[in-house]
Amino acid sequence: MYKHFIIVDVLISDSLEASMIIDCGASYSAISSDLATRAGLWEESDRLQLIEKIEIKEKFLIKDMPIYVKDLKRLQNSISDIKINGFIGNSFLRNFRICVDYKNRRLFFIKI
Repeated sequence: MYKHFIIVDVLISDSLEASMIIDCGASYSAISSDLATRAGLWEESDRLQLIEKIEIKEKFLIKDMPIYVKDLKRLQNSISDIKINGFIGNSFLRNFRICVDYKNRRLFFIKI
């Protein structure tokens, strides 16, 4: 966690590491155009694409997840000292029940 953001390290398609914000208010997940390029996706913004798989902590895996490529400059500017590659929204989160323990800075995912 960083300030009021919940940030998780993810692995995309078994090879790309990224830091993403958990955004329970977002309908879909999104990644930066830079990460999209490295993942072999189109860089075109606001185009829904499928990412082969995305996983958090080698435990929580979603295959063929819909994801958008977005311009994340405004988000990155609000978190200047941590590189953010995207955010995880409902396209991932709907598969889990999530419990946040702010006091101990822990996040629990329970597969539905």
